Amino acid sequence: MAMTTFTSTSKPMEVSIPLHHSVPTEITSLIFVFEIQNGRDPTELALVCKDWKDITYGTRALWTHFSFDLKTTSVSRAYRWFHLSQPLPFSLEISAGYDTCVVLPTELTPLIHSITPRLINLSFHGSQSAIVQFFKALPPLLPLLHELCLEGQGSADWNTFYPKVEIDLPSLRSLSLSSCFYPGFCRLFPSIIPWSKLTNLEIVWPQASMPNLLIYILECHNLIKCRLDLPFTTADFTVLPHKEYHLPHLRSLHLKLCNTGVIQLLDYVHLPALTELELSSTYCHFCPKQIQKLIALYERCPFALESLALNQLTLDVGLCIEFTSKFRTLTSIRVDGSDSFR
Repeated sequence: MAMTTFTSTSKPMEVSIPLHHSVPTEITSLIFVFEIQNGRDPTELALVCKDWKDITYGTRALWTHFSFDLKTTSVSRAYRWFHLSQPLPFSLEISAGYDTCVVLPTELTPLIHSITPRLINLSFHGSQSAIVQFFKALPPLLPLLHELCLEGQGSADWNTFYPKVEIDLPSLRSLSLSSCFYPGFCRLFPSIIPWSKLTNLEIVWPQASMPNLLIYILECHNLIKCRLDLPFTTADFTVLPHKEYHLPHLRSLHLKLCNTGVIQLLDYVHLPALTELELSSTYCHFCPKQIQKLIALYERCPFALESLALNQLTLDVGLCIEFTSKFRTLTSIRVDGSDSFR
């Protein structure tokens, strides 16, 4: 009896391997770090699968920034984040809300003290009362703190703080202070800021005149970028010594002109490295003749301006042309919402 031969025509079975299994762990870690920089929560990545969980909790760079809402975030969660990032530098952002009656949790103080040896960036948003409590919780030395941002509202009695505050910030290079601070804060704060070492300064105090602050600002010899929204008046400049202040590295200057006094700042400075200048005003207080101060600034110490922005100002077209014609390097001129041209 003849035997029948059967020939198989079926293809070998293919096993589907998930793509992330074929990507080296190091590459996946770098992709995760990129996602975190775009605002992704690393705990979300850890929920995808076991492999991603292992990679996420094994990549310290994913845990170097923690945003802490005192109303919704537990201190234990902040501790865990901090330990997962060891031994890398750490950034902390705290939001306390703007309730003037807020009381910071007692367990926050030991957390701050454990973080400070590695803390490089610190942001605090809350009421003035919360900021006072927060400063009392800080240790006397923050050795690596590079950037400090404080945003507050309301008022608080900073005078009760003396003589408690003795904080050393030897590495501080970037300072941002915004909202209306109690005047006592201005008397306290200058003593702990290494003004001459700052490279980036932003101060927004639209409702409080603080003439003594002028001296500290003009002593920031290493500034590269500066933004000021301060209601200086002509009288405030009387506290300044009669001399010129050299800011040889300042490249970007943004001035909010709350009144005619602010523009007088340009009478005291030499800005040879200036490439970006922005002047703006909510109330169109910028007198057309004061464009002459910009011309005088250039004639005292020429600079190669590349970008000029004039917002909500009353302008003299002839003087503007005279000023801008001095710069062959000027590549951008922006005039937004100006009140009138003359």
